Amino acid sequence: MRHQYIKTLLCGASALAFAFTPALAESPKYKADVPASLITPDTVETKYLGDLEFVDGFPTDATLEKSYDFLDTSRAVQLFTSGIPTASMHGLLKGHRDIGVVPNKSVAITESLIDARSIWLTPNTTTPYIHVEMDVKDGPVVFEVGTPVIGIVDNAYFLYVGDVGLGGPDKGKGGKYLLVGEDYTGEIPDGYFVLRTNTYRHWLLIRAVGEPGEPLKDTLDAFKAGFKMYPLAQAENPEPNDYINISGKKYNTVHSGDASIYDALNDVIQYEPANSGDPELLGLAAALGISKGKPFAPDARMKKILTEAASIGNAAARAVMFKPRDKTEYFYPDRQWFSPLADGSSAFLDENGARMLDRRIGFLNYATGVTPFMVSPTPGSGSVYEIAATDSTGKMLSGNNTYSVTLPGPVPAKAFWSFMVYDVQTRSILETDQRAGGIDSMAKDLKANADGSYTVYFASEPPEGKEGNWVQTMPDKGFHVLLRLYSPLQPWFDKTWKPGDFELVE
Repeated sequence: MRHQYIKTLLCGASALAFAFTPALAESPKYKADVPASLITPDTVETKYLGDLEFVDGFPTDATLEKSYDFLDTSRAVQLFTSGIPTASMHGLLKGHRDIGVVPNKSVAITESLIDARSIWLTPNTTTPYIHVEMDVKDGPVVFEVGTPVIGIVDNAYFLYVGDVGLGGPDKGKGGKYLLVGEDYTGEIPDGYFVLRTNTYRHWLLIRAVGEPGEPLKDTLDAFKAGFKMYPLAQAENPEPNDYINISGKKYNTVHSGDASIYDALNDVIQYEPANSGDPELLGLAAALGISKGKPFAPDARMKKILTEAASIGNAAARAVMFKPRDKTEYFYPDRQWFSPLADGSSAFLDENGARMLDRRIGFLNYATGVTPFMVSPTPGSGSVYEIAATDSTGKMLSGNNTYSVTLPGPVPAKAFWSFMVYDVQTRSILETDQRAGGIDSMAKDLKANADGSYTVYFASEPPEGKEGNWVQTMPDKGFHVLLRLYSPLQPWFDKTWKPGDFELVE
């Protein structure tokens, strides 16, 4: 009887539970109006990851794996593109240290100009470069300038620190500068133009300015006589500087385009002070195992992800660098000439304060030097730059073809103008038999057309009778070109003058 009673009781309880369960599931006492946008379906179709599966919104193991792989890959791509400025500065400084340039002591000069044997991002062969690395890890560094120069100081993340010379506080009259790190707690003496920074390593790039017609050697000799660099701690008895002629040396300053870029970024993060980099950049790096004070040791999975991400990042950087989709980068609506600096912002900010990411990627994957001075020329002073990587039909420039470019006369350049031709792969001077890697308006064999315009030919062999107006290219090699106007005149600024496109010569 007792067992029968218990059996009846349990059956009754089960029946009651069964009766009430559907009602409770269908209509909870506390119920919200949940928007459909908050609900994740059990299966979601995606272009890149295929089907993503969920159980009541919880990702399955397969979906978890896909999601984390994609998250790490996307962050690695973003670190590649956002880290280009940092990697570029790392490559620039390391390349010079590799050939014996010592921070705070050596002054490297292209005394007989630069040529294709030295790998730099888009240098010119008409003016000498003066390169200095300054490192304030052990305290402030002094540099003295005694002659007119144009100079810039950028930090380890390729951010602007200050101008020197004509664009700086000395206004071309010379003076004493003091570069001071934010962790320095000592006294700052009077008599210096003080530049404050939050990184250790810095690049000082200088162009010596001579008198009109003055021989290059005299200009550089005057610069050397008036320049000094030394740690502030040696101010009472500074060691003499070493001057190194780097013309003709074979070395590389350009950052890598593969997964080794992450090693370069790790080098910078390890060396520079904590918190000196942008938090977003440091966060991307940390998410991938690059963090100050910790070894960077990616496992097999992460190495595969970094390799693929670098391939994607490199492709994206080259896309925005050579054929930008932002039409405002183009100087003229009916021409192929463009520049990431077309809007005049060296910080790559639009009118609303938003970072123009593609422009920053494109410029710093293409060129070096960040300063407001370079984007604020005035009529009759400074210099302007226009890039061409495609012909008038939008096709990539190729050394298999012959092209002509016509500059209408008079060309609005008070000083002179020049064309320089660069390798698509390295973005450095194209390797040819022409040391100059281009042509400028001071070339003695350059001939103007009857109407005052100039037509220049780009080909592997000179068109007959056009040898003086010819820039050599190489078969089976892509190339791109920079047009520089030195001391541009008003017609360039108001766009009443514009260069012709690259036209295919049949």
